Amino acid sequence: MSSAYRKYLSSRRFKWIITIIPGLFVFYILFVFNAYQIQTGISFSGHTLFVRAFWFGVVNSLTFAFFEFGISRFFKRTTWLHQGTWLFIEFVVAAHMTYLLFNVFWNWTEMYWDSYFLMMRECVAMMITPLAVCYGIGFIPAKRKAISEDLISLASENGKDLIKLRLDDLLFVKSAGNYVEVFIKNGEETKKQLLRNSLKSLEEDESLKPLLVRSHRSYLVNPSNVARVIQSKGKMELELKSLVIPVSSKYESNFLE
Repeated sequence: MSSAYRKYLSSRRFKWIITIIPGLFVFYILFVFNAYQIQTGISFSGHTLFVRAFWFGVVNSLTFAFFEFGISRFFKRTTWLHQGTWLFIEFVVAAHMTYLLFNVFWNWTEMYWDSYFLMMRECVAMMITPLAVCYGIGFIPAKRKAISEDLISLASENGKDLIKLRLDDLLFVKSAGNYVEVFIKNGEETKKQLLRNSLKSLEEDESLKPLLVRSHRSYLVNPSNVARVIQSKGKMELELKSLVIPVSSKYESNFLE
């Protein structure tokens, strides 16, 4: 997965897109399109089709919002496998919330396996298009020069100093007291720049979260520049160009596929 696409998936823009589009699409399919032979009359609970379709859309949107705005920070999504697993979990929860709401409207008369499996199939059919749109938007070429697409910024604590560089050139960031040392590729050499900031502050920066990964209490690493993962005598190290940095046991899972 490219760094630019990882950045899109972690952005607030994507979070709002995947919160809003599926909910609107579900409402349209059920109320406007009347898909899946939906009953257009009053439900056993006394709700009209409009109200039912509205709440089906809201429940789907709230489910995705809970995952994207609430717990996504605890789930690593640096590879397609990670992202696929995350999307599968989101979809399964949204589908089951839809099934439960469906039973609320019909006074729990649809709690049997045939109804359950039918609902799961219908949810899959309904969600393929909106989710494809949400993820597909990230592949639309940005209207800016290609050279700037992967530019990232590392700012000092007071915001006065700024290091702007291509993501591909960033190797890792090392803690150095009240400063951090930024290690950057410079042709065949490696250069180091000092910035007054902390690793914790950089790690919590939303724009850097998918791009820098903690390997040690003193290091944040750009995983796309890891040339080799070295495991020897129960210890793990990372090789980046000619440099080798340590990996603490609690962070080893960040570098195991």
